[in-house]
Amino acid sequence: MLKLKKFQVLNFRSVEDSGWIETDQVTALIGTNESGKTNVLLPLWKLNPAKEGSISPTADYPRKHYNTFRHEKPKPVFIRAVFEIDDELVSKISEMSGMPTDAIRQVQVARSFDSEYDVEFPNAKPVRAIGRERVLSILAAAERDLAVDDLVDHHRASLQRRGQLFAGPCCPGGVVGEQVEQHVRVDQGALGAVSHLWSGP
Repeated sequence: MLKLKKFQVLNFRSVEDSGWIETDQVTALIGTNESGKTNVLLPLWKLNPAKEGSISPTADYPRKHYNTFRHEKPKPVFIRAVFEIDDELVSKISEMSGMPTDAIRQVQVARSFDSEYDVEFPNAKPVRAIGRERVLSILAAAERDLAVDDLVDHHRASLQRRGQLFAGPCCPGGVVGEQVEQHVRVDQGALGAVSHLWSGP
């Protein structure tokens, strides 16, 4: 479950930049009629609408930026929101990503005018160290891949030499060449399967 902590509206209708609006159990927006309260809340609804929620360029783009936004690619972001993640979901994400729970307690979700989403964890820091066992595992996998590639190249050269030996009036080189390539593709697939078995689960 996600709990909204704060949100920001950018270049949506009459709102140029709302700044970060913090939310609590009860949050009130107070203003006179036509002051822009709806234009602050509507982007938040469009972040993850229950239905509809499509972007309407003529209605949602700021009038002064309409021509710019219409041709701009990628389209700019119009809503950002920061959510707090509950313990159960944090544990699942931590297990999948290997990140500490404190680093992924909050998530920021943004939506742009071309309906693209961007998700990031603002408190997460990139991994700057890799364990010795992980490094050795990566190097071992790379060595296996190189060995399989060398074996495939050797097998391809061997089959091509056979094709040249058998090429002649009774065996047109083109036909033999096609047969050699078929053998190489088949053998390469078999070697790939063997490599997968070597790699283990």
